[in-house]
Amino acid sequence: MINFGTLYYYEIKKLLKRPLLWAVLFLLTAAAFAVSFDDTILVKVRRAGITLPDWEELSFREWALRAHRNGIALNETPMDDSFFRDMGAALPDTDDREISLWCYENDSPYSTFFDTMCGNYPHDISSAEFYSLRREQVEKLWDNWELTDGEKAYWARKEGQLSQPYVYREPWPGITVWLEGLPHLLILFVLAAAVCLCPVFSEDQRLRVDRLVFTGRESRLPLGLAKLSAGFTAGVLTGAVLIAGNLAGAFAAWGSDGLNAPFQMADLTFSNSFCIGDVILCQALMMILFCAVCSAFTMVVSAFTHSAVAALAIPFLAFFFLFGIRTPNGRCAVLFPQYAIGRFGILELRVNRLCGIYLDGTQTFMFMCTGLTLVLSALCWLCWRRNAVQKR
Repeated sequence: MINFGTLYYYEIKKLLKRPLLWAVLFLLTAAAFAVSFDDTILVKVRRAGITLPDWEELSFREWALRAHRNGIALNETPMDDSFFRDMGAALPDTDDREISLWCYENDSPYSTFFDTMCGNYPHDISSAEFYSLRREQVEKLWDNWELTDGEKAYWARKEGQLSQPYVYREPWPGITVWLEGLPHLLILFVLAAAVCLCPVFSEDQRLRVDRLVFTGRESRLPLGLAKLSAGFTAGVLTGAVLIAGNLAGAFAAWGSDGLNAPFQMADLTFSNSFCIGDVILCQALMMILFCAVCSAFTMVVSAFTHSAVAALAIPFLAFFFLFGIRTPNGRCAVLFPQYAIGRFGILELRVNRLCGIYLDGTQTFMFMCTGLTLVLSALCWLCWRRNAVQKR
């Protein structure tokens, strides 16, 4: 193991010196950046002074950014009786859709909060009624999800960690669109790992130096670990670049104000005491772990087939097949990345018990990715050792 550092350096150098990798990484980062600008949702808004049938179309981003700019005036306001009394006095007495339009036309600071609670709470309520109705809505969700008593107790403890009254902070306006766009990034991670790591275990055979590599018994362990380590480093770094590109696009489209807002300001039924920034970091960590799984799988294929073409094609086809599977209902849904990563996984209420410890959907997915990465790494090592025996 004395030469591990030198071997690791040369393995990284071999992976990163290929022009194809940088070209593909640039294109994939541009695609990840563009996903954040998905602005296809249109909101129809009545223009002030014009009768109801005449509408002006504008994008959701325009609507949300204008509401966000107006809502900043309420930042750090305790959501007590005074808050709801002022909101009730400020909003017109009409149906919810008309109120939403009125808030937009009149630049009301209550626009974002009203749209968040719209349809579930009357706007002229006291703080006690609001928190009571919210708890009733949360417990109704527990029943709709058919949670067990243990799961309900788990979420009840999470609810107990939320201090009342809430302090209002205008949420980051892009959080909903960003979460809904994350599943589209997964195929980019798969492609990046396949392009980056397809030659990691097959290059020696292509150059016909594999017999020389396996000549020295003492060199096999450090060389195998160096290849695995370099592969994981390159795979995770390419994934991190894609995530950074996606977040750069999101912040360019939506700004960065509101990351410290509690996630309850975006979804009132959320029970964890996370702010929006915490949710973004959690999603980024889940995507990094998914990149590690993609890297390990690609290296297994490379070590088993000795073919860079197979290591490029098989992971892409395998994960493309996985993404095409209809996500099943039930606890195993969080094992599917297209469900676990994004809005659905964040709002998943079913928890899994492992050795007496309850894991929510996000924690279950992270645990699964970590275990799968270790298993695939061991399998890759076994394939490497098999080649060592055959080439002696």
